[in-house]
Amino acid sequence: MTDGSARQMHETLVEGFLREHPHLEPEIPGYVPPGWDQIVVDALVAIDEHATSRGVEVVVAQIKEKFGGLRVYTHIDEASWTTFDVVSQTPSHTHLRGGALKGSVREGVHKIVDAAVGRAAAVCARCGQPRT
Repeated sequence: MTDGSARQMHETLVEGFLREHPHLEPEIPGYVPPGWDQIVVDALVAIDEHATSRGVEVVVAQIKEKFGGLRVYTHIDEASWTTFDVVSQTPSHTHLRGGALKGSVREGVHKIVDAAVGRAAAVCARCGQPRT
């Protein structure tokens, strides 16, 4: 879960979690800043529990920082797509994702990811302390 420019001397919380839960290893390597380690682990645990409880496979495609925010991309084995939703928007960027049917696993995963993104936005990506 590290790239060449961000290698660390010790295993991060996310790396350790993924080593113990290889079925959640993202398909595409990414970088999780150390201040978001616990947030990402909490989100992965919640996604896995939610999907398992409903018997739907969720594959983590990628976890990374993009435009200063946390991004978690997933593939969900469920016919629950609706029209695209605007997740966030600035004058120079619009973040879209496929919408989800009410009550679907996809909707639950979106809520978990949105909560993690909100938590990450409120803390420093480097140290995890609240932003002022």
